[in-house]
Amino acid sequence: MNTGRTPMRPFARCKSGGIWRLAYLGLTGLLPMPAFAAATVAGIPSTPAATKIALPDLTGETVHMLWVLGLVLGTIYALSWLLKRTQGRGRSGLRALRSVEALSVGARERVVLIQVGERQMIIGVAPGNVRLLSVLDDPIAAPMAKTPPAFSETLQRILRRGAGR
Repeated sequence: MNTGRTPMRPFARCKSGGIWRLAYLGLTGLLPMPAFAAATVAGIPSTPAATKIALPDLTGETVHMLWVLGLVLGTIYALSWLLKRTQGRGRSGLRALRSVEALSVGARERVVLIQVGERQMIIGVAPGNVRLLSVLDDPIAAPMAKTPPAFSETLQRILRRGAGR
């Protein structure tokens, strides 16, 4: 344990500190590995010719691997986007339970108006807790959701705005 009075010397007790020091530096990435390998081969001194190692050309394999990785990540992103866009569509008329409106009243608390068949209920939702607050006798008319404009209309509006500049 170092108390701060003396500097730490991790290799002070090693008899052959030179090899262990090189091994430590090589494992921590502070010493290039070819130089470490050349310096430790049977005590032969390192020469520039001994440190040159012919490495295979992996450019084609690397490009292929990155292309396939991009393809897989792109597919995952596209499927998640498609799932998010289509979630809840197609069965809206057949659903017996639906959330009409929600209001956040705290960091993780909400008041939700749900409709079950023809009845509407107000419930309180908190982490680990859901409570019925009230059952409404007269249902509240659900606000009509404004349908977003078609993509082509939005694109035309953006292009017209950009052309006007």
